[in-house]
Amino acid sequence: MKKILYAFVLIFTLLFAQVAAQQWLALGADDFNKEAGISIGTHSSVSLALDAAGKPYVAFQNTEGTIVKKFNDNNWEDVGVDGELVGYTFNNSIAIAPDGMPYVVYTDEDNGNKLIVKKYDGSQWVKVGDVVSDKEGFYRCIAIDPSGTPFVLYMDSEEPCSTVEKKTLTVKKFDGSVWVDTGLVGYPGWNPCSLTVHYPALTISDSGTPFIAFLDSDNANKIAIKKYSNGVWSSVGDAFDTGWSSNHGILHFSLVIDRSGNPYLAYGSFRENLFMLAQPIEVKKFDGTSWVDLSVEKISEGSGFFSSMVLDRFDTPYVAYLDTNNDLKVTVKRFNGVSWTNVGPPGVSYEGVMNAALAIDHSDNLILVYNSSGLYAKKFATASLATDTVAQTDLKLSLYPNPAFHILSVQSKLTITKVAFYSILGIKIKEVYADFNAIGLEDLSRGVYLLSIHSENGVTVRKLIKD
Repeated sequence: MKKILYAFVLIFTLLFAQVAAQQWLALGADDFNKEAGISIGTHSSVSLALDAAGKPYVAFQNTEGTIVKKFNDNNWEDVGVDGELVGYTFNNSIAIAPDGMPYVVYTDEDNGNKLIVKKYDGSQWVKVGDVVSDKEGFYRCIAIDPSGTPFVLYMDSEEPCSTVEKKTLTVKKFDGSVWVDTGLVGYPGWNPCSLTVHYPALTISDSGTPFIAFLDSDNANKIAIKKYSNGVWSSVGDAFDTGWSSNHGILHFSLVIDRSGNPYLAYGSFRENLFMLAQPIEVKKFDGTSWVDLSVEKISEGSGFFSSMVLDRFDTPYVAYLDTNNDLKVTVKRFNGVSWTNVGPPGVSYEGVMNAALAIDHSDNLILVYNSSGLYAKKFATASLATDTVAQTDLKLSLYPNPAFHILSVQSKLTITKVAFYSILGIKIKEVYADFNAIGLEDLSRGVYLLSIHSENGVTVRKLIKD
């Protein structure tokens, strides 16, 4: 009887631990417990960044200006003191340099609402160069390349509500002394007074190449993606339609780059009657020639917007968005190579939120920050999702090494009959019918592949990284 009781307790404990591992854990206060958040009250925007150690920093606006906090020893603490970052900060942006210094871009109300960037040197916030913009900049974002050079993207206009004046999309970089224009980027389709608004995106690849996404007014307000190389902005594939039935709407972009330098774009919109006409989240990937849907299945069953996307070490996409089918609560999903699945239960937040930001650390832990009646943060360990597999009917096999370079060994106690290689988009690359202990990979480009491994016990799908 004691042995039976012990076995029951052990099984229950293991099951409880597995369930607990697949839950979002609060970093600090928990909104489900009605606890006060990182900051009390609603905030017009929130920006999230992680340092090299995975420590999260958040930037948000209160009545005094921009506030930056970091999570340290189970508590959120101020970075700097109140009053060091004063300005109108709608759609503020924070980034962490390779040396661990946080940078924030915002508008300086004491200087004609021009854009400025400050960094925290360990004791105070100090200005980086002179003003970034000559006039007020809107919908700004900052990113830092691997060498530590900050880039700032913004839209500027003398008359934001004018339907005649052409707005300009600008990207500047700091050369160590001054902010330098990177050249003509484009003319965004944008008028905040007519609810034709979009949030452009800026990101930088591991190799240091900046990418941007925006609505191109010179091309019928299609979505355009460009990259900056050798001093020139060039298009990444052809621009494509948003799918709107109206030009009046709000569109939010999230742009990420995989290990092979391929961009992914997530976007969601709502238009005219706002939330009533929100559209499903779209996720696309550039396949080297054109922009294609990541899957036939839409990520959101209904409509959603304000998407935020990240990639893990295996280039698995994760997307957070505001779910109109769930009272505007935050939902997070991952793409398993075939379909979109929930990360934890749907509705990560206790109530509807205004915006959310997602990040991922080097151990593939997701960090989510969202703004409802307060500012809250949560963490999810993706290891509990078994991210190395898509579907398993045969667990008696191994892939070695993974990541692999020249040779891959697929071993099993069962008889393997075939190994098929697919791209992350589901395109068959090649099939192997013999010598499974030494499969040559010289014909494969660097990237992520799905392996369909056929055995006498069925089919197993595994993920492979080719270095």
